[in-house]
Order: sequence, then C-alpha cells, then structure tokens
Amino acid sequence: NKAKIIEYLTVGLPLKKIDRQVDLPLSFAQKRLWFLQQLDTNNIFYNVPLIVWLEGAVNVAALEKALNIIIERHEILRTAFPIKNDKPVAFINEVMKIDFNVINLIIFIFLFLKQLMIQILNVIILDHLILIVPILQDLFLYFYLNHLLP
Repeated sequence: NKAKIIEYLTVGLPLKKIDRQVDLPLSFAQKRLWFLQQLDTNNIFYNVPLIVWLEGAVNVAALEKALNIIIERHEILRTAFPIKNDKPVAFINEVMKIDFNVINLIIFIFLFLKQLMIQILNVIILDHLILIVPILQDLFLYFYLNHLLP
C-alpha cells in the first residue's frame, strides 16, 4: 500500500487534454473575477497596468518573441469569458499573438526639455532684461533657444 502511495505521489496523474469545442465552466476564482467585473465594468480589479523603463539597447524582436512564448505556454493568458445561455464560460484562444508598437519617446523628451528651458529662461533671463529694449530681449532669447537647444 505504501509503495502505491509513493508511486502515485512521484508519478502523479496523467494530464488529460480538455476538449476545447465544449463550453468550459469557470473556476471559483474566475467566477469571482467575472462577478466583480459585472458589478463595476469600469474597474480593472486584478489588472495592474505598469510602465517599465528599459535602459540601454533592447532587442525588441527577442522581447516580443519571449512574451509570445509565455502567452503560448499559459492558457490563462489566452482565456476570455463570453456569455453563453446567460452564463459566463471560459473560452481559450488556441492562438494569440501580441505585436509590439514601439514608440520613440526621445522627441517628446526634447520637446519637454525645450518647454522647460523656455520657462527657466523666462524666469531667470527675462526678469533681468526688463531694462533692455524689447527687440534686444527677443534677440537674446532667440540666441539662447537656437544655440543652446537642439
């Protein structure tokens, strides 16, 4: 008897592939999430959006491939909960692929820095140039903006 228990614990039960053509019932945790979403459709309860700042060279193709492998490996990341016969069911997409949209933020950083420099120049320089003729003031500002900023 002990040998059978040890064999069962070490070998375990064989995994059986579930037929994807039938409506799959939700687990208790999935039902809870679905219920909370129905209570407040604008709330994202268990979704935690975040921004990751990557420094240095990033191989975007490799990162995209790695995330798609994770999605391929874990069904829960491909699962949706449509309503059938007034009940939610689990629908597992066989294939799901994400495509990265890369946004180069450098131009936004330069625009932000340019606006910041304009504000700093307005406070520091223009306050000290009150006595100078307005045309000279504009030329001075023009020089700073065009020669100090890209």
